[in-house]
Amino acid sequence: MDYFSQRDKVVQERIDRVMADLPDFCKRFSLYCELKLSKLTESSYLYAIRQFFSYHAKQKNTIASMLTINDLNSITTVDIENWLTTFKGNIDMNTIIYRHSVMKTFLGYYYTRREIQQNVTEQILMPRLNEKPITRLTPHEVEQVLSAVETYDKRRNQSHILRDKTILTLFLSTGVRVSELVGLDLKHIDMENGSFIVTRKGGNIERLYMTDDLQIQLLYYLEAIDTSDENTPLFLSREKTRLADNSIRDMVVKYIEFAGIKKRITPHKLRSTFGTALHRKTKDIFVVAQILGHASVNTTRKYYVAMDEDIKRDAIAGFRY
Repeated sequence: MDYFSQRDKVVQERIDRVMADLPDFCKRFSLYCELKLSKLTESSYLYAIRQFFSYHAKQKNTIASMLTINDLNSITTVDIENWLTTFKGNIDMNTIIYRHSVMKTFLGYYYTRREIQQNVTEQILMPRLNEKPITRLTPHEVEQVLSAVETYDKRRNQSHILRDKTILTLFLSTGVRVSELVGLDLKHIDMENGSFIVTRKGGNIERLYMTDDLQIQLLYYLEAIDTSDENTPLFLSREKTRLADNSIRDMVVKYIEFAGIKKRITPHKLRSTFGTALHRKTKDIFVVAQILGHASVNTTRKYYVAMDEDIKRDAIAGFRY
């Protein structure tokens, strides 16, 4: 079983546990989610919905699984607002807005089918958040991080040093997501054509192309590991199992801190670093969105491409009506 099939199996088990706590009519919404969303997103939605029903059932002095579709009609804006207020001070506003959005989708599902009389979440005005500056590494900081891999602990196995440097180079040269990187097997790498195959968010399969630096780094890495079985994961742990998502996140943080960089950098911030550098080179937000695997350039612009001062300066230089 490949990485993504195994991951979906684990997530489905979580979904089944959540569904056991929800009212029976929620099964139809879960089926709707299966058609529209990835397993991970479906799981996230259902967790939020379970949180609401757990809260709401306590207010009604009952248990969530006993509620019926008719109980949805009794939900008011105050019920939703009071529930959201319980999170204030415990989670950030983005997450509260997300939970409101989930409930809006959930109630909207039944409202569009005329099973409830209104979607009360539409009457709740949520705050508009100011966009935060995009955090990413500068070219000099990229060099610092890659150098940190070499100097962190020279007693390590050389293949592990090469592995970690290859992982960082892959992030910084292609902007792949953690799940896309973790899911790579040897068979997905095509050194002859300088490309590799990734499974995108949502299950789409795409071919991405390597930079010269990445091709060279991968050649060094592949020479240091056993490549006899093409079904072997590209990146293995010391226990010879597929390197886990959390291990990769911890690895990135480790080298960032060792390099003396004070920014809060995660693999997603390395994705932003790539997006910004690629936009600086191409000046084309649509190309960046396509390579990052975004359906909308708004996502690319909002989270993954920082408009550098030199780009703004070049854009306005010589401008006249």
